[in-house]
Amino acid sequence: DYAHFLWWRPEAMARVCAQALEAGIEPEYVKSLVRRRGLAPEPPPLLVEDWPWCFRVRTLGSFDILRHDAPLGGSGKAQRRPLEMLKVLIACGGERVSEDRVTGALWPRIDGDSAHRSFTSTLHRLRKLLGEDRAVLLHEGKVTLDRRYFWIDAWAFDELVQRIEAAFARARPQPDAESVERFSARLLELYRGPFLGNEPDEAWQLERRERMRSRFVRAMQAIGRWWEQAGLAERAHGFYEKCFETDHLARPATTSKQYVSDR
Repeated sequence: DYAHFLWWRPEAMARVCAQALEAGIEPEYVKSLVRRRGLAPEPPPLLVEDWPWCFRVRTLGSFDILRHDAPLGGSGKAQRRPLEMLKVLIACGGERVSEDRVTGALWPRIDGDSAHRSFTSTLHRLRKLLGEDRAVLLHEGKVTLDRRYFWIDAWAFDELVQRIEAAFARARPQPDAESVERFSARLLELYRGPFLGNEPDEAWQLERRERMRSRFVRAMQAIGRWWEQAGLAERAHGFYEKCFETDHLARPATTSKQYVSDR
């Protein structure tokens, strides 16, 4: 239960803790150590499932937010506008999002001082709702969700797809079946549906939704093609079916000829 030792290096310890959690080594002690010492590796370990994030936000499919793995307190109208701001920030990438971009999405019919007052008030309410002012930063008129505090499924999805695309790049040795299976399981776990798919459609959602759907399709094709080329067409078809059930619009331009003819 050590929490400190001679020549303690927070950056190195954060990386060791991420590797320990990924390998399932002493997870409860490691999570306790991370919380007590405020450890935060660079880059953030978005694909380490057990990392003890302050906030977990899901936007793919339905929207929900947890604080220390428990539902965020409060309900009703008091939450609605601050959470809409959070959704807009995530849709815009979550980093260095300009005030004008937020006000244009949330208050398109007002401008000037009125829009600024609405922005300032809603940002204050969002910080109060989260209970952690440092999690949402405002600097030079731009808002950033601090990655030391937030796990957001959209961020984890982007990182996973990047790893999948790198793994299947032609210049590299192709991954083995176990790695492909892990990729496929994690992809379906993260992509539970279109970005904010259960929310009323808003113009600011659409670009992000289509971009993520396109990345989902590319990753789906790469994994399915590997199964087909390995002579496991039925495994590929089963994977495609699960993907289509998750998002019926996420259909690749081409799949195997046998699969297309069967459907």
